Amino acid sequence: MGIGSSVPLDSRVAPRTLAPKGRLLAPKGVEQKPKEIAAHSGSILIIEDDPAVRYSLELLLRADGHRTAAAADCDEALELVAREKVRPDMVIIDHNLPRGLTGLQVMARLREMIGHDLPALVLTGDISTETLSEIVQQGYVHRSKPITAEDLTRLIRAFLDGRVR
Repeated sequence: MGIGSSVPLDSRVAPRTLAPKGRLLAPKGVEQKPKEIAAHSGSILIIEDDPAVRYSLELLLRADGHRTAAAADCDEALELVAREKVRPDMVIIDHNLPRGLTGLQVMARLREMIGHDLPALVLTGDISTETLSEIVQQGYVHRSKPITAEDLTRLIRAFLDGRVR
């Protein structure tokens, strides 16, 4: 099973497991040495309306050494950036968000606020031709839900290393 899969809530949300020294244990397949974590870490804004998926993404990314901020919708995400609570290196965003805005519309607003070409991964279950075409036309990277933790962490590292834009 991957992040964003259609399984019961209890099995979709990973429990918090503490290592002996109080650190989160990395999910299987993403164990790293501290030196590797530092080389690939970044600040990531997660915009996802499904609480279980949002929580799972936060746990995975924190275990992989990233700083995260999460929002359920456009307003919450824009407020985090406006109040300088987060200055993301990249955004992971769902395409279908509440209140009528798409993830692409939210990204346009975030880019206006931040003032640079903020990279984004559009992580969505919407695989309609129209949606996929719009994502490609605007130059975003897309992955469908569910996605494995290993594939997601590998892709995020590529974003942060500048190999994907």
